[in-house]
Amino acid sequence: MKSLKTELNEIKKEVSILKNSNFDYDDVIFEISDISLRARNVILLDVKEFDLSNLKKRIAHDTNESTKLLVPAGVGMDDVMKEVRIGKKGNKSRPTKVVLSSTDVSLKILKNRTAVCNACNHKLSLFEDGYRYAESANEGYSSST
Repeated sequence: MKSLKTELNEIKKEVSILKNSNFDYDDVIFEISDISLRARNVILLDVKEFDLSNLKKRIAHDTNESTKLLVPAGVGMDDVMKEVRIGKKGNKSRPTKVVLSSTDVSLKILKNRTAVCNACNHKLSLFEDGYRYAESANEGYSSST
């Protein structure tokens, strides 16, 4: 009988500690959601950036270039949802973030990244579940988190 009372008291203490803790479940849910969204992103490096004055033409050109670079992986125009240049405009080409229709498409690119790099001679990075995978056809570049 004493052991049950002791166990009950321990459980009550643990519940009290959990109630008083400042653990924020919203942050955890946000982080999980963010990771799942980033799993669809592919980052292309060294994609030539044209200095077009018309924003719509520049976006259309970048989207077309990104799609052409991903063709060796079996990615079509329907798979590319959005394409954005990352960072401030300068002398060097900015990285290109390509948002794909699904995680399956980004994994398809990861599996075929050697073919993509060989075909276009570009560095290719994929962000999945918070981890970064990268490869360059020429340099054998790889990176971890």
